[in-house]
Amino acid sequence: EPFKVYSPNGKFFIQMIPREEGYGSNVGNGKAFAVGSRQALWEVDWYEHNLVLSNDGVYLIRIGSWGSDESQFTDFAVGFYKNGRELKTYQVKDVLQNKEAVVKTVSHYFWQGDGMPSVTSFSVRSAGKARKPKPPKLGESGLSADGSRYTLYLVDGSGYVFDVDTGSIVEKQA
Repeated sequence: EPFKVYSPNGKFFIQMIPREEGYGSNVGNGKAFAVGSRQALWEVDWYEHNLVLSNDGVYLIRIGSWGSDESQFTDFAVGFYKNGRELKTYQVKDVLQNKEAVVKTVSHYFWQGDGMPSVTSFSVRSAGKARKPKPPKLGESGLSADGSRYTLYLVDGSGYVFDVDTGSIVEKQA
């Protein structure tokens, strides 16, 4: 189902459009817009539900959901994009320190500290209303108040602070 994710200031959004129906499909694309404009600023050639868009509409953070590769942990964890171009991406194996800490289900595993990411941007599904963002609480993943850092907490209690401008890790929390 198509949906939009708004920047925290509500001035920009990215509209994600799936190409295939079905639970868990990441096939589709997204286009970023300034609110009130029909001209796309940039686009991405993938589909994801867990996104954070910066206040200037330039930066996008893509957060992976559950994983399925329990032997190698090669599932997508987090990616950073500028104007739709990939800056840096990480797999679960790049950030999860204690692989034994994952929460397993019959078909998947959860690697994030709170099970699913906490999206701190305005988010609206096709017929829904925009919600005001809540700043992340201590121990919750989320975007910093100034939008320059993204903190990702993992199920093993560790955390990483990323520079949104480069996607680089600037702090590792044990």
